[in-house]
Amino acid sequence: MKRKKNNMIFFCLLFCLFILSGCSYTKVFVGNTVGTSKSYSTTYSVFSGTKTHSLKLEKGDILNVEIVSEDGTLNLSLQMNEKEPLYAEENVPTDSFSLSIEESGTYELTLTGEDAKGSVKCSLAEDTTETE
Repeated sequence: MKRKKNNMIFFCLLFCLFILSGCSYTKVFVGNTVGTSKSYSTTYSVFSGTKTHSLKLEKGDILNVEIVSEDGTLNLSLQMNEKEPLYAEENVPTDSFSLSIEESGTYELTLTGEDAKGSVKCSLAEDTTETE
C-alpha cells in the first residue's frame, strides 16, 4: 500500500513538472495603456509578449511616434491589412518621428517586447492651419 502511495506521488510530481515545463515563456505586462481609434499610449516597467491596437487613420494624417527604450528589446510595426508595413523595426531605440498616412483605413499597431522597459506614444499631429 505504501509503495502504491509513493508511486502515485511520483506520478503527480512528474505530471506537474510536465505541465510547468510548457511555461518557459510567460507573457508579462506591468504598466498602463490608453488607446483610442486615433491614438495609443503605453508605459511599462516590464513587457514581454505582444500587444496590438487598431488605429483608424485618414489619408493626409500625420502620426507622431515617440518611443523610449530603457531596457530589453522592443519591436514595433504599423500595417494596414496585408499590405507592406508603413513602419516595421526590430530592437527599436529611443526615437521620435512622424509617419505620413498615404491611404485611409484601419492600421494595426503591433508591439512585441522581451524584458522591455519604456514607453510608446502615437498621436495625430495637430492641424496648425488657421481657419478664417
